[in-house]
Amino acid sequence: MYEECHSKVKKGLDDANSVVRTTDMWTSRATEAYLTVTCHVIDENCQTQTYVLETCSFAGQNTAHNICSELKRITDEWGITDKVQAVVTDNGANMVAAVRRAGWAHYPCFAHILNLVVKDSIKALPDVLDIQHRCSAIVPFFHHSTRAAERLKEMQNQLKIPNLKLIQSVETRWNSVFHMFERLCEQKETVTTVLCLLGKSSLCLSDEDWAKISLSIDALRPFEEGLLHPHMHQLQKVGYGQSLTLKWLHPSSIARLAAMSSSKCATSQKRRNL
Repeated sequence: MYEECHSKVKKGLDDANSVVRTTDMWTSRATEAYLTVTCHVIDENCQTQTYVLETCSFAGQNTAHNICSELKRITDEWGITDKVQAVVTDNGANMVAAVRRAGWAHYPCFAHILNLVVKDSIKALPDVLDIQHRCSAIVPFFHHSTRAAERLKEMQNQLKIPNLKLIQSVETRWNSVFHMFERLCEQKETVTTVLCLLGKSSLCLSDEDWAKISLSIDALRPFEEGLLHPHMHQLQKVGYGQSLTLKWLHPSSIARLAAMSSSKCATSQKRRNL
């Protein structure tokens, strides 16, 4: 099966005149670093084909030099080094430098830009940031206390609410604040009741807090859709169909997104004029 799949991918890459790559580094639950490389080509039927070329363990420091060496090794093994037209990664300085060191054009991941816009906007709103921190204190209480987890499940059964665990916001997980807020809103009654029963009323949120969380969810939902479906028609929906929601964002964040988009448009126009 492996040989059959390998041959199919190799033929697709050999037949392509040019390719575009996406790559990212991630850490497993065992705190081991990995690098994944994906390749995208247009076949003879004008259809986009995507192949995961390799997911490899990444030893050593995540420097631009080391990342570049691994990226070149993978493209050399597949015989596509000279066919790479562009590489899409997140905005990490080491990833950007690694791609440019290899001599390829670099383009930032639009989904990652959206995530940065959301994070910057939340940081620019003290009230929302404070609520985020307090929610982040509620979630581990239920995760680390067996008694609290059991009482939460009992209350969920009693109120006929789905037995779902709370979600913690994690800095490296895209839109995780949205997921945390949304799950807490779904479990608002059960969470509040259990906190009071266990003498943790100091962790309870006020009605005003819950109202702000609800507004934040409405504002963040279009970005969640954009991150899940990063296709142009979906991004247009996020950018234009939700204009009222975008006003929730801090002006500096909107400017950041607009500047990055304008820069790419200007670059593309210059290339067309050459």
